[in-house]
This record gives sequence, structure tokens and C-alpha cells, in this order.
Amino acid sequence: MLALPSEASIWRKARLHLAACLACLPVLASAASVDMLDVARLWRDVQYLHPALSDESIDWDRALVKALPSLLAARDKPGLKTALEQMMRPLNDPGLRIWDEIDNQMLEWPDDKPLFERMRDGVGLLHLHAGRKVEQAAWQAALASVNSRPALVVDLRATSRHMVDLNPYLEQLAAHFISAPLPLPAEQYRFQTGMPAFGEPADPTMPAGLMTLATHSIKPAPGARRRPVVFLVNGLTAVPKTALALQRQGVARIVATSGTLATYAAPLMQRRVGDGLMVEFSRARLVAREGLLGYRPDRIAPDDGDTGIASAAVKAAAAMLSATPRRRAQAVPVPLPVQRQQAYDQGQFPSKAMRILAAIKLWATIERQYPARDLLGSSWDEALLACIQRMATVEDNLQYAQALQAMLVHLGDNHAWVWSRALSAHRGKADLPLSLAVIENKVIVIGADAAHPESGALAAGDEVLAIDGEPVASMMDRLRPQISSATGSGMVHAVLRRLLSGAPDSLARLTVSGPDGARQVEIRRRILDEELVQRPAGAAMRYLGNDLAYVDLDRLQQAEVPAMFAFIAGRRGVIFDLRGYPHGTAWDIARRLNVKHAAFGPGIHAPFASGLPAPAPQRLSYAQPLRAPDGPLFTGKVAVLIDSRTMSQSEHTVQMFESAAPITLIGSRSVGTNGDLRHLVLPGKVTVSFSGLEITHADGRRMQQAGIAPHLEVRPTVAGVRAGRDEVLERAERFLREDG
Repeated sequence: MLALPSEASIWRKARLHLAACLACLPVLASAASVDMLDVARLWRDVQYLHPALSDESIDWDRALVKALPSLLAARDKPGLKTALEQMMRPLNDPGLRIWDEIDNQMLEWPDDKPLFERMRDGVGLLHLHAGRKVEQAAWQAALASVNSRPALVVDLRATSRHMVDLNPYLEQLAAHFISAPLPLPAEQYRFQTGMPAFGEPADPTMPAGLMTLATHSIKPAPGARRRPVVFLVNGLTAVPKTALALQRQGVARIVATSGTLATYAAPLMQRRVGDGLMVEFSRARLVAREGLLGYRPDRIAPDDGDTGIASAAVKAAAAMLSATPRRRAQAVPVPLPVQRQQAYDQGQFPSKAMRILAAIKLWATIERQYPARDLLGSSWDEALLACIQRMATVEDNLQYAQALQAMLVHLGDNHAWVWSRALSAHRGKADLPLSLAVIENKVIVIGADAAHPESGALAAGDEVLAIDGEPVASMMDRLRPQISSATGSGMVHAVLRRLLSGAPDSLARLTVSGPDGARQVEIRRRILDEELVQRPAGAAMRYLGNDLAYVDLDRLQQAEVPAMFAFIAGRRGVIFDLRGYPHGTAWDIARRLNVKHAAFGPGIHAPFASGLPAPAPQRLSYAQPLRAPDGPLFTGKVAVLIDSRTMSQSEHTVQMFESAAPITLIGSRSVGTNGDLRHLVLPGKVTVSFSGLEITHADGRRMQQAGIAPHLEVRPTVAGVRAGRDEVLERAERFLREDG
């Protein structure tokens, strides 16, 4: 008789295997290898945040694939910079800046120096440098001096890296130079809260699109008059919206000084790549009522690193006061945002660059679309580097898909699987019509599909020792590293599902042991209905004596819910069996269990990716409403049976029931995976599935990667299964008949 490890030890061994795999990886010490994680982060941020990718006009996947040879070959900063410029070029981003070291563009103008100076011909010079502190009394005096001048130069170049918000002063200043309200540009960001399955329309509850922040207009000050003004800027700070609005109205000109960094207007995001190379790109764009608002300085002037009336840059700015205003550019409409997935050549073995793209795209998708990303820690980054390394050596579609599956294992998500033609053929598309469980550390037959007479050669309680000559213990050791799961229950659930797989119509030779000893059984594998009931035949509803009712939610159909409540009405208690997969009945059952009169059930959490500055990753969260009762409430005691077959919608059903009524959970821990599936399409006709939502308990407790623990832990025994007993159900009956 072959003993197997416990569920807890199964999961511990899987963890140790993953750690050993990572430890055995060669150290990724070369510049190119180390840089690839930084490149992946840059590609991810652009993919989800850059405004140029809101529509279908740019193939961002192709941009990475074309640049990858140069990126992989880069051995120094100039080579890496050239490769990054190649990758970023399709964005046509006016804010793109890639730099290593910057010139010292800080000006020397201490705060105790004058805020206002007089130049020739009555022109005023206002030292409103980014970073300087402005005293209110000095500001009011400077504003009075400005009002007496026919024209003005405003030097905005920075004097400190500790920036001070000078926008309130600029808006007060602008109010004296306009004769009508001046609308300021608005910031527009992309956002995405989820992804649809490939080929399906966008989910209205998981929107993606453009988000425009509210703005306002500056009203003219009393006695204001239109006068020319020039703003002098450099690349250390963004050109203020006030200056852009005045330039657009023909009131102001903008003079930018030359230097390492070009000037910019829209908000930027910064990402370090390699040893000190910085990439800055637009994370938003500026829009006016007429459409997109571009930025271009009226003149580029040499930067002499000085300010004041003797500065060459200031004189160049003053010379622009008499220049003819630039013709107002025609507005560009805001592109219509499109949510899509990239299509690839189907079935072909992808090139090395396409394989690396697949690894990076999978990593980036989980980074921004996986709602429980915070549970992964740094192991997800390590998984990417290991996968990139494997992608250089895989030789066919099977090895390619296996490399992606090995990466996906790190999610700890039982919904996480890689699907491809080669991998499906390797795993086996057919199964045996059996239900197995790990009981007393043995793989035990607990049920068989009566529609397949061959399965009658097995009896409930038989121990499976080997399949096709391979011991079950070694099969489980071989399968565990290929499975994504965070709990012992989840690992057992997934391993048992894979044990029986094989080619359609193949003959499985099982070595089993029963009360009369070991024997050989042959059963042909079939392509089975995934809705196969996971327990022996029986009715969906039955009475347990005169006081209790039993409901098998693996069999109960949604249309049968009203009849079910009529069936259990007046009973002391009801036992709901969730050791299987329900049929969308949770919502209609919970509404009539709701003796708590709760308005809401579990929490639903979706990832929220946007360029908005935030101190921590953002999520879109809401509480799932409970439906109003459509019939009398059931007020008896409620017990729910759970075990390692309780996963996804089964776990959601538990969360709905516990929100509505004081239920008692009996059995063993559930899998710990819930949330609608999302599908990512990758090169080579590969599809990846994973949980797209995180579902928490109504009180906020996490369920993902933790499972649901029973209030009363009860496990079946081999003797009980052989005797035809359901010991978990029996314990639930005793509990419901107890007083209290």
C-alpha cells in the first residue's frame, strides 16, 4: 500500500521545488540580462499608461520585437540608449527624453534677490523661478510693478530641485494680461480596469478609456489689458498650463533654452533602465475644448546659465516681445479609445524575439491586470528573468508553452493555465470517468460516472497505486511543479485532475488496491463533459429524517431554486453541499437566506491602471449587492460542506451565503481561487487564463491564496468511503440537530 504526503506537505514540496529552480538559475549578471527587467518595466508602463496607445494606430508589440536584437546586444549606455530610442520611436512622443547625465541647468538667483527688475524700454523682468520661495508682500509689490509695464519677461527656469507650486502666482499674473476668460488646458489620462476575453466585447463593468481631469478658467482682473509676455523656460520643469493657454491665445510667447533636456508640457513618467540611464515619456496629454493641445516653443535660445537683465537668454526672450504671434495651430481631435488584444500569426513556432515578447507581455499583464499582484512579491520579477532565459533555448511549441506555464506557476492561482495545441496534446485531452480524493495520504476513488460501464470495475474506496505503470506518488511529484496554486487544497485539486489525463481512446492501466488486495483495471479515456458531477449518483434534494434537508449544489439547476425553497420550508436546518461546482444559483439562494437583512455581499476588486500619480497601486472596488427576497426567508440553521473541490464559483457561493445568514462551514479548507477568468493571447496561438478579479469576504478578509477554512474540520476516512458513508455529511447532520 502506497502512502502519499499530506496536503500541507504537498504544498511545501511545491514551494521548495520552485525555490530550488530559481536557485539553480545562472546569475543574470550581464548588463543586457539585468537591463531586461528594466526594459520590461518600461514596456509595461508605456503599454498601460502612454496616451498614444489609447487607439489602434501603434503596434507596441512590434516596437519591442524590432528593438530586441539591439537591446540584447547592448553592452554600454550609448548602445542601450540607441536601442531604447528605437523602441520608443513609434510613439512620436514630444515629451520623450532619454538621458544619462544632465547639464547643471540650475540658476543662481537667491530668494533675497529682487523678484522684479526693470529692463530697457520699460519692459519688466519677473523672477518667478521654479523652486524659489515667494513672500506675499514681495509678490504684491512685484505685481503692482508689472501692471505699470507695457510688456513682461517671466523667467521660470529653476533655481532649486525643491520645487514650489507657483501656479497660483502665474494665474494671478495672467489675469492682468487678458481681456476675456482664459480656459486652462486639462490633463487627460488613459485608464483600464480589466481586460475582456479574446474575441468578446468589452465588459461594461470593467471599463477602459480616457479620463479628463476637471480644469478651470482664469478671469480678467479689474483694469486688465492685453499686453505681450514672454515665458523663459528650460527642461527641468514642465511648461505651466497658464503659459500654454496664453501662448494659444496669442498673448504670450515661450522661449526655451537649449540644454541636455528638451522642454516639455504634458506630465511625464520616469523609468530608470540599466545603470543610470533615465527614460522619461508622457503619461498624460493636455487637451483643450477644441481637441489635443500640442506644445512647441516659439524660439530656442542658448542657455548661458545666468539670469537678470544682463543675461543673454533673458535678452533673447525680450527680443520676442515684438515678434509676430505664431499662427494658432489647428486643433487635433482626441482619438477614440479602443480596447483590444493583439492578434498573431496562428500556430507557428515564434521567433526568439516573439518568445521574449510573450514572456514580457505575460509579466506586464499580470503586473497591471492581476488584482492580487501584491501577494506575489519579487518572485514574479524573478520568474520573468528565468522565462526570458529559457526562451533563448526552447526548440518547439511545446517547450515554449511549458516555459510560459513554468512562469505562471508563481501566481499561486488555480485559474492560471497556459493553453496551446501542443501543450494540450502533451497533457492529454481525454480523462477517465472517475472522481479521486486524497484520503489518509492515499489517492482514493470516491466516485465514477455510471454512463461509462468500464468504470464499474472500480469500487468506492479503492486506492490507486499506479497509472500506466508509473507510481501515483511519482506522478504527483512530476505534476506539482507545473501547477499554479497557493494552498495545499488547491494543489491537490489540480494534481488529481491531471492524474487521469491522456490521449482520447487511450487505454489506461490502473493498479488499484481494495479490501481483497491489489489488482489491474483497464479503462478507456474519453473526452468528458467538464460539468461531470463529482459525487456518486443521487438527487439534487433529499430529506434527512423528518427535520433536515440536503441540497447538492453540484446538481441543482438555477430554475430549480424556487422548488428547492418549497422543499426545505419548515425544516430545522438545511445542508448545502459545495464539494463541487454550482450552476449560478448563489444569487437566488442568498436572497432567501438573508436573515441578516444585509444589503451587500462580498467585495469585488478589479485592478485600476492609470497614469494618475498615486502613492500605491490602485484598485476599483465595490460591494456586490444582495438581491431583494422574492419569497419567504428560510430561518432554519444552515450548514455548508466544503473541501478541496470547493473553488471559484463554489467559494463565491460560500461568501454570498455567509453575508446573508449565520452559516457553519464543515469539511476542509477550500482552494482559494475566485474571480472571473481573463484570457491573454500570446504569439504562437497560446492563450493564458488567470483570475481577473479578487473577491474578498464582506468584512474585508482576503480569500485569494488563503482559501476558506471550515468552522468544523472533518475529513473522510478510507473505511468510511468503502462502507458507502459520507462522514462529512454525517457530522453536519449531528451539528444541525444539536441544541443552540
